[in-house]
Amino acid sequence: MESIYILFAYMFGSIPTAYILAKHFAGLNILSVGSGNSGATNLMFQTNFFVGILGGSVDFFIKGFLLIFLAKNFFPNQDLIHYIVGISLLAGHNWSPYIKFRGGRGIAIFMGILLGLGWLEFVLFLVFLQGLNCLLSFSISKNLFEPSVWIIIWFIYLLSSVLLGDYGTYPILFISISFFLIIIKRLLANFEQLNRDQSYFKVLIFRLLLDRDILKKNLWLDRKNFINDKEVF
Repeated sequence: MESIYILFAYMFGSIPTAYILAKHFAGLNILSVGSGNSGATNLMFQTNFFVGILGGSVDFFIKGFLLIFLAKNFFPNQDLIHYIVGISLLAGHNWSPYIKFRGGRGIAIFMGILLGLGWLEFVLFLVFLQGLNCLLSFSISKNLFEPSVWIIIWFIYLLSSVLLGDYGTYPILFISISFFLIIIKRLLANFEQLNRDQSYFKVLIFRLLLDRDILKKNLWLDRKNFINDKEVF
């Protein structure tokens, strides 16, 4: 029963929310515009604020929180199963078989997973960091709006808290594997080729810290139809 639920979690997490909503509301293939990321942030930039919030909410509450909540009820006192379900959800979201193993970056669904596991304080800390990010960008310069940088800071805090706290082996492994999956997703992007106009090392640093291949964010988000791909969903 546990194995079936873990497989179900992967397939459920793989449902490409942003891809579906972009198609429905804007007629866009979100994989070929902007960052090429099938996630809430690219969805927001390519459609509008409300559609982006809708996509992020579905990833957070339904794909993330709900599946962990159900796992805790179906398999009480089986923490290892709960963590494996969380990793399956995250992996499915980042590498969806429905859209040729492309996907999002996994932040919204990961926050939902953390909330389902009862780690509210970590979710609230990221909300605080992103609120600070917005405040700095609106009060000083919009160029300071770099959510990806703050997410790296959040992950360092999260990993440090688990390592230094009395959390035990399973939480440490869970956070470490989740961090690895999100970092690998950033570096690989959606299997997009590295920019030949820059050194590979420089592009990888940009991907790691800024979650894009170039320094200028507006040029990155304004890209249109940069891949030739068939519709897959």
